Amino acid sequence: RNRQHLYAVALKAVAKSNFPKQYDDAKRKKKFQSTLETLQNEVKQLRKLTGHPSIVALYEVLETSTHLYFATEICKGQELFHAISHYGAFSECDAASVMKDILSAINFMHSHSVMHRDLKPENILLTIRAEKSSVGGKKGKAMCSVKVVDFGLASDEKRSNIQAGTPYYIAPEVLNASETRGTSYGKECDIWSLGVVMYVLLTNEWPYKDGKFDYPSDLSDECVDLVLKMIQV
Repeated sequence: RNRQHLYAVALKAVAKSNFPKQYDDAKRKKKFQSTLETLQNEVKQLRKLTGHPSIVALYEVLETSTHLYFATEICKGQELFHAISHYGAFSECDAASVMKDILSAINFMHSHSVMHRDLKPENILLTIRAEKSSVGGKKGKAMCSVKVVDFGLASDEKRSNIQAGTPYYIAPEVLNASETRGTSYGKECDIWSLGVVMYVLLTNEWPYKDGKFDYPSDLSDECVDLVLKMIQV
């Protein structure tokens, strides 16, 4: 808790005792270096994205003689992944409420030249007010609080040829990226990932079966059309 301003924070701590020693093997040193670079990148990107209600806020980075501390906003609720697993597919009305906030966050990121590169239900936190939500069988429009988190793989490059992300949510152009072949991708990769997220949110299934798009029979034409536009290469 910040005593001066009286607000609680979440602390991510990295013990300096875990820093690699000179005698440690190369594999352990490489793993720690990768973890540290991911944290440093997350700090770098989040410092550019302060002030949006649907993006987790970074308050401060602190260092003591024994630890590095990363103080962020406390995000209540659950991963969107767990919400879908628990409640099942969302109605189009509820999905629209959730997607509106996520898209607002992504638009804010892109306007600050940041692409997330790892958008998936596990990196979206959702708080549902059940008494006002149709999620889980309740009537009425969903009242949800959305937070986009985990910026460790985010990039502020206009174009990138580094493959990054999570299987099933990675855009084809990211998989095709290669410095050798001279192929790269931009912030549009986030929209492709969100198209998959939206489809999963609405159906609780993957959009592709046997390599072909599976047209859900119980979704409106407008909804299917939007998903198809989002997952264009």
